[in-house]
Amino acid sequence: MSDNVPDMIWAKDLDGKFIFVNKGICEKLLYADNTEEPIGKSEMYFIERERRAHPNDPKWFTFGEDCADSDAIVIKSKKPQRFSEFGNVRGNYLFLNVFKAPLYNGKGEMIGTVGSASDVTGQKIIEKEKKRYESVERAVFEISLAVNTTNNLTDLFNVIRHELGKVIDTTNFYIALYDKEKDLITLSYFIDEKDEVVLLPGKDSITSYLIKMGKPLLMHQSEIITLASQGHFGLQGSVAQVWLGVPLIVNNETIGALVIQNYVNKDAFGSKDLDLMKYVSNQIGISVSQKRAEDKIRDSEYRLRQIIDTVPHLIFAKDKDSRFIMGNKATADAYGVTVDELVGSLQTSLHADADEAKSYLEEDRYVISQKKTKIITEQKFTDAEGNVRIFQTIKIPFRAKEKDERSMLGVAIDITEQKTAEIELKKAKNNAEESDRLKTAFLANMSHEIRTPMNAIVGFSELLNDPDLTDEIRREFIGLINENSKVLLSLIEDIIDVAKIEAEQLKVVESTCQINLIFNDLKNYYEKQLVKLNKTAIKIHLEKEFKDDKFSIVSDPLRFRQIMNNLLGNAVKFTEKGFIEFGYKVTNKDEILFFIKDSGIGLKPEKTEMIFERFRQGQESSTKEYGGTGLGLTISKKLVELLGGKIWVESVLGEGSIFFFTLPYRPVTGKKAEPFIRKSDKTLWKNKTILVAEDEQSNFELVKATLFPTNIQIIRAHNGKEAVNICRENDKIDLVLMDIRMPEMNGYEATRLIKEFRPRLPVISLTAYAMPDDKKKSMDAGCDDYITKPIKPTGFIDKLKNYLNK
Repeated sequence: MSDNVPDMIWAKDLDGKFIFVNKGICEKLLYADNTEEPIGKSEMYFIERERRAHPNDPKWFTFGEDCADSDAIVIKSKKPQRFSEFGNVRGNYLFLNVFKAPLYNGKGEMIGTVGSASDVTGQKIIEKEKKRYESVERAVFEISLAVNTTNNLTDLFNVIRHELGKVIDTTNFYIALYDKEKDLITLSYFIDEKDEVVLLPGKDSITSYLIKMGKPLLMHQSEIITLASQGHFGLQGSVAQVWLGVPLIVNNETIGALVIQNYVNKDAFGSKDLDLMKYVSNQIGISVSQKRAEDKIRDSEYRLRQIIDTVPHLIFAKDKDSRFIMGNKATADAYGVTVDELVGSLQTSLHADADEAKSYLEEDRYVISQKKTKIITEQKFTDAEGNVRIFQTIKIPFRAKEKDERSMLGVAIDITEQKTAEIELKKAKNNAEESDRLKTAFLANMSHEIRTPMNAIVGFSELLNDPDLTDEIRREFIGLINENSKVLLSLIEDIIDVAKIEAEQLKVVESTCQINLIFNDLKNYYEKQLVKLNKTAIKIHLEKEFKDDKFSIVSDPLRFRQIMNNLLGNAVKFTEKGFIEFGYKVTNKDEILFFIKDSGIGLKPEKTEMIFERFRQGQESSTKEYGGTGLGLTISKKLVELLGGKIWVESVLGEGSIFFFTLPYRPVTGKKAEPFIRKSDKTLWKNKTILVAEDEQSNFELVKATLFPTNIQIIRAHNGKEAVNICRENDKIDLVLMDIRMPEMNGYEATRLIKEFRPRLPVISLTAYAMPDDKKKSMDAGCDDYITKPIKPTGFIDKLKNYLNK
């Protein structure tokens, strides 16, 4: 009866040897010839027999390893128990539902075990396949979900590999994408335990073969090698034991391929895996296609954002309520917010100036309602920092989306600098025109001022030739000639001083400046001048803080007297009656204040600053009435500044003026005050020789005169060629002063030649070329230093010291 049931039934003694078996266990598990063969033998006897028959197939028979263990459990517990036992039987998977119980004799003694097993392999396979199917469905769902949750294709590929790895081995995994238009395959994702990222050689790869075939492929190593030898594709990298690839197809178009491979186990993938990969490839293809499209859109949006954010102009869009729906970084920066903060904000809530915001709102509504472009050539814009800028703006009607309400697109260009430049240009033009006018007026006035004393000098000089003149008249004429000569000399000195100011050559020499003595002299002199000019209605007052006539400060007495003469001379010129008062007082320990006050004609408020400018006069329309060149105050201002002070004026038109200037307060103490003269250390180079390469005689004489106090020996070369020959023949030359522009050979070429045979001989370029690149040309030619003409004696000597005092 037991032989007729499909289940396996057996009994074993306590040593695990069969004492009873039915036909089912013999045929399905032990592969015994009959039910008698297993008696007295253990289960492992038959297992080892099967394994010995196929020693090279580790999966031929793996069942039975746990049988003895489960027998021992029943014997020890003395209780019936149920077990799940599984393994390969002759290479086929077998899953058994096993029941084992203790076996007793008539005396109640345990003599072994009894068992039965039913084959549930089919059921387990169904359960396993169901579980795998559920895992596959879950993977497909997660992959489709990842399209929206990942940032880019690489992130999506990571998710695909991770999810597929739950149902199939993805240790060696790659995804290739195919561009049909370019017929180009790119390896977009590659994870491999043997090879680094490999380049796909276009049409000559196993991947291109898969894409060309357009269907899933499962190939073992031998098939791969055979197809490669037949020229279907080339081999790259390590050849796998098994290779499984599926094309990614979307809308009947192949967009790429998904491949897994195994380098160790040729049975790692089978037909079921091929079906699985074919099934998931549809969703993977769709997901990859969507992600590629999203990435393209995102890349396009990113590029567009980068472009508009790079543009320095304001680019923005607003809806009908003047709410920003788009704006670039320049727009956001102008409002002091981020781009994200800008979008969704109302114009009125962002703008610093309410009137401007209202104006912008009206323009926006006009553009949207009238559907017309509006150009605003100049528009004020107050930014977040309160700076007022000028924009040139264009506003255009448009729709952000097809079904959206009409919106407005705007571009605003900051023309603040342009407008400022226009204003400055206009101002410069006006200044230039004013300067030309002033220069013309100055030249006309100068001509008048020069001709007036010259007329007297020339005229009275001619009259002196008259032999009939009496001695008294002759003396009067000579006096007038002397007086006008002094006026002309003073005028020439002013012109020279202005020229020195322009060339920054006006110098001061500090020494003892005896303030009280100078003021006493000035008071006496101008009292006599008032009498001579018949201005006796004017009284001169002198105010001194210190009464000691020896009161002195450290300054330049000559220039100080020049300043006072200019200011007192003006006071006398522009005052007809009343008073002139001048003096000084010490305002603090570091400063002394001088003033010259008069009750003259005064100045208009706008004239109080410009009278210190060149060619300016306080009463330009009355030049003939008062005379003068308009240079005195310009010279005085520069002199005061050179002496370390400042000058200004306070005036009321018709009531008079007060001129103030300050100087550093450095009182002179001790016995006899010695002048403060900068003593230049006398440089003696009587044992030195210098070569001056200079073709211009006057320039050579100037250098010679400048170097005369040093007693240096001077040799002259008239051109570059001569300079080279002298340096070659005379090894006593200690330094060369090289002019650049000379006949026969220029200074650059001469320097190069000299440096070839006397590289340590210092050569200094002495040239009228003074542009920045001229110095570079000299240094590139080999010169050690560079001096421009005209030379300044002190700086010139100091420069030579660096080379001759070594």
